[in-house]
Amino acid sequence: MIAIRVKELFEEAGIEEVRPTEEALRKMGMSRRRFTQLTDNVNKTPISVPELEAIKEWIAQLREIEPDEIIGQSTVTSEIKNRFGLTK
Repeated sequence: MIAIRVKELFEEAGIEEVRPTEEALRKMGMSRRRFTQLTDNVNKTPISVPELEAIKEWIAQLREIEPDEIIGQSTVTSEIKNRFGLTK
């Protein structure tokens, strides 16, 4: 049986738990249970080619995250003042 290294690769990258969203699982076409079985290598049914490709595509999307996007839109100072009742 083919073992996949998803969990191991994430741990090497400093990520302790691999947990895709329900939307990501839907796009991959698998249940959370199946994903966990595959990443923990405890699956009784071998991984299929479509499952392998779906997981690879999901990981590729993670690699496309732009680090500079961690900062959202800044709030204008006047909006902050109004929000907290700091205007005269």
